[in-house]
Order: sequence, then structure tokens, then C-alpha cells
Amino acid sequence: MNLKPRRWLIVAFVGCAGILYSSNQLPEPGGGRSPSGNPAVLDPGNFVHFEDLRIVDFSPGRRYLLSNTTARSRLQLINNTGVEAELSFQCDRPFVADVPELASGRKFRELAAKKKPMTRASFRLKRDHATSVLVERGTEECLLTFRDRKDPSRQGGAILRNEVAAFPWLRSQIEHVESCTPEIPAESLPVEKFFFSKSHPQLGCVHGDPVYEPLESPESGFLARFEALLGYRPDPSFIENQNPHAELDFSRAPQLDAIFVATLVYRSDFYGTVLSRILKWHADRGTIVHLITTQYMMLEKDQRLLRSLAASHGNFRIQEFRYYDPDFVLGKPFRYIDTKYRDMHLKLFVTLSRGEPSRNLVIVGGRNIHDGFLYRKMPDHSEHPELVHFGVDEAFVHWADFEMKITSKSVAESVHAHLVKFWNRDSYTQEMMPFQVAGGGSAARDGAGAPSGTGGASLLRHFVSVPYEDNRALEKLFVELIDEARSTIKLSSPYLRPTPAILDALSRAIGRGVEVTVQTRISLKGDTAAWLYEEVNKESINRLLNRAKIYEWTGDSILHSKFILVDGVVGFIGSVNLSRRSFIQDTENGFLIRDRELMARMNTIFEGYLAQSRPITEKQKRKWFASLVVRVLRDQF
Repeated sequence: MNLKPRRWLIVAFVGCAGILYSSNQLPEPGGGRSPSGNPAVLDPGNFVHFEDLRIVDFSPGRRYLLSNTTARSRLQLINNTGVEAELSFQCDRPFVADVPELASGRKFRELAAKKKPMTRASFRLKRDHATSVLVERGTEECLLTFRDRKDPSRQGGAILRNEVAAFPWLRSQIEHVESCTPEIPAESLPVEKFFFSKSHPQLGCVHGDPVYEPLESPESGFLARFEALLGYRPDPSFIENQNPHAELDFSRAPQLDAIFVATLVYRSDFYGTVLSRILKWHADRGTIVHLITTQYMMLEKDQRLLRSLAASHGNFRIQEFRYYDPDFVLGKPFRYIDTKYRDMHLKLFVTLSRGEPSRNLVIVGGRNIHDGFLYRKMPDHSEHPELVHFGVDEAFVHWADFEMKITSKSVAESVHAHLVKFWNRDSYTQEMMPFQVAGGGSAARDGAGAPSGTGGASLLRHFVSVPYEDNRALEKLFVELIDEARSTIKLSSPYLRPTPAILDALSRAIGRGVEVTVQTRISLKGDTAAWLYEEVNKESINRLLNRAKIYEWTGDSILHSKFILVDGVVGFIGSVNLSRRSFIQDTENGFLIRDRELMARMNTIFEGYLAQSRPITEKQKRKWFASLVVRVLRDQF
């Protein structure tokens, strides 16, 4: 799932005009970064985190949260009351008022430094206009009051509290840093070294023996989330009837401390509406809910649903990801494409419960919160005008995909901590506070323990990638993983255009006798910009033809699963496509898993894909125009 069709008109036009764009590509790994992959100049104390607060009515006594524990919060106050309003804002620490959004983080910081700090400020905002304040790190409380300028009797107010002041237990998650055991057991296989290595600071420490549940059917991901939040699975008719407002039973719902949802797309359809109702219930009950999605992928109805929830429920936190190019200047017009279309491509669902350990779980994979991943045929939402109507608001295609449910208290807490660091990142550079530090120590916390040897234990590490901030660490991990393969590599990816480094690693593997099997697509009918992505896949198929076994999915859907299996021992399962976007442009996540029983199950799933596919034995004919666009915008696919 990629860009909206109308926006690809801009991309195609700019691409064909921008032959010189290649001079503005991102540097190869190692350029312009410190050895750790982090910017060498940004002081963590100078982090700026962007947040929005939408004022939708004149209700008094609303409560909201500020993510200003590790960063200054640039809070945008948006007047959505429908009338001109007068606002008053005050905090327990000085803040800076009227700091506009700028494309350049350097210029933003310079402007903020010139502003005079204050503890109280007043604003007049026209309807649908905004102003902003820069709240200092560690500010515990701010007070916002507002009134209708023409009718002062209509007035409201809100209290904004630091998230740790409101949820003291959250501090341990925000400040969590892991120190992983570096020793590699002597009996380990080469491909197992990643579970004991400290060379990848973007990897969480190793966890032992979680409980895995593959979620294969389209309904399974929805049902797993439903059960995690409500404590039961609904009757099949609940999905079949397609009524997002059907009665829900909350009597068996667990007591959750936190829920984190990360998804490229969150649609206001059946799936999205049902999930939002349940998330709202938990937020009202005292659970802190974080939901992050990619701003430019949102339809108007998606924005209406999510923004109204965030405006009305202080514990329901929404973040619309947008990339800001820290090097943006008018002299690099083609960097616009990088700036506009870098995705927040994390796909994770996490629940935490201190009181009920069995409720701590993670769901990872390729699915979005979207009816196209739930229904095989286009659903009919004509009775619900507030929902996205497929065939009108957006085309419909079924995405055949895969997810994994992982139940483990230590894994859920570690992944949640990693996601909270991403949430609290610097909004300009996307830099996060450190998650892993060098040195010995426990590889997992709260008694989970790291196995002292490989034995038959199940091992797991999770990964969060911000490639333009972490020196393309995910690419390095994949290259090393492929280089350690001795017998088989099995890849499933709907988009196939490896980076040169990964393609070289695959060539080395083939050269030493490793059997490489690739499951992908040629026809991407129904996908956005299918004419371009089909050309991308053809290029890579031709490069690997007669060297690797390549299969094309022929099912009545787009196979969207993303995983790699190595030697039947280790797998990487997550959001990562085998495309340049995943390793150069987009934030990604996944789990590196060593579990022979699970890998056998994954192999069965992979063989099931092959049974619905055909082997590709012929060279693919290229289309010159699409090939030109792909060549010009080489790192966008």
C-alpha cells in the first residue's frame, strides 16, 4: 500500500523532469553521521517534539497530556470550534509563544532562541486557524482557557499535564535503556550470532521463550486485537454483518495500562471504527493509548475520526507522522519527493498490563488497520455515511497478509519502550533517545532472562529502523543475515527491489550454493501506482532470473506478507518489504526470531504461498516510460 494516485501525477511529472535528481540522493551508509548512526551535532537536550491540540468545542475541564519528558514540546493550538476564539495559555515554567512551523529544524531552533520566554500569553484565533507554543522539557502543567469572541458566555478550558506526572509508571518506559549480553555461545550456528551480538544498537536485547501464534487468515489479525482488548472473540456474524456500531460486551475487558498502535494506514471503515470504539473505552477507563499513522495517507474521514477522538479524550493520543527534511533548501527541489513521501511504516500493536501478565502482547506483521486486510470482497458501507466508502472514496483490493502474535511480558514492555522513544523523537531529525547501550548485563528484564546457551530455546530480538537517522542499520542487518546463510533463503515480499548491497549479498549466497527462493508479484492490479511498482518488480526479477527460484502469486488478491527465513533456523518477520524504500526512506520494524518449531510452521506457510503461485522462467518485458521514472526516482521504490 503506497501513495494516493493523484499524488503520483506530481511524482511522475517531477521524476521525468528531474534527471539531475540523482545528485541529490541520500549518502551511502557512513556519510554525514556519527559512528553510532546518530547526528553528530544534535544535543538530546535540544530535541523538539511536535504535538497538536484541537479545540473542538467550549467544554470545561478537559485534560490532555504533554510528551515533554525528554524533549521540548512544540504544541500547536488549533481552533476548530467554528467561531473566532480568544485563548489564554499559562504554564508552571516559562514557554515561548508564536513559534511557526518551519521546514528547517536549524532555523526553527534559531527562531525559538530569539523569542522571549513567558509564563502567560493570550491569542485571538479565527476559525480553523492555529498558533503554537514551545513548552519546556519537564514542564508539569499548563492551563488553557478559551471563549467565543462574540459570545463570551461560551467558554471552556483544559489542563495539560506532563505524561509522567499523569502516569508515573510511564517514566520507566520513557527512560528505559537496555544493556545486552555480548557473549556468543560456542555451540551456536553462524546465523545465530545476531542474538548475542551487540553490534546492532537498534535491536532490543534477546528474550527467551515467548509464546507465538501465527495469524494467517484475514480475520485473524482483527480477532486477535479484539480479544486482546475485550477478553473474548465475537461471533463470525459480527464481521459478516459489517456493522461498526454493533453492541460490544466490555464486561470481560482486561485492565490495561497502555495500548500502542502503529500503522501506515488507519481507515475510518468497519475495522478502524470498531477498533476506535474499543480504544476510546479503554482511554476513558484510564489506559494511555498511543496511535501513530502517516499523515499524507489519511483520507478526510480518517482525520475526522481520529482527530475527534484525540480532541475529546485526553488519554487517547494521536500522532500524524510527517517527515521534515533537515537539509531542505530551494536549491534542491527534487528533495521534495523524499520530504513528502517518507512513510512511518511501523506495523505494531502492543498491550501492557501490570496486573494481568498474560495480557502483555505484541502483534507484528504487514497488515494495516483497513478493511482491505479483513474482507476478501468489497464491503458495503452505504448505510454508514461516516465510513470510507470503497469504490467512491478509495478503490478496494484484498491484501492477503500475515501477522504474528507474541505473548510475553518482557517482550511487550521492551517493544512499548522502544515505541515510546520513537513517539518522543526529535520531529525534525527523527532521532530517538538511546535504546541500547554497550556493555554487559541482563539481556531481558523482569525475570524473563536471556538463555545462557542456544540449546532448544526460542530466542527473539526486535528492531526499529529509521534508516536516514541510524545509518541504514536495517540494510546492514539484512546483508549480514544473508551472508550467514548456508543452505536456504526464503523471501516473501510484494515489492521486490533490493538495495545494491542486499542484491550483492544474495548473489554471494547463490554463488556459495545457497538455494534462494523468492515469492513476489508481477501484477499489482488494485495497488496504488501499480504501473510503477510492477516495473520495479520486473527489473529485480530479471536480475535474479535463472539464479534464484522466483514465484508469482496468482491468487485473487495482492500477497502482502513480508518475511525472510534462513536455513530453517532464523527468520525476520515484520513490516519490511525487500525494496529500497524500506532500507532508505521509511521507518520499519520487525522481529528476529530463532525458533525451529516456529520456522517449520513459517516454512509451511511459505510453501502454501508457492502452491498458489507459478514459477517465473521468462524474462519480463519492460515499459520504457515506467522504467525511466523508476531510474530517476531510484530510491523511492
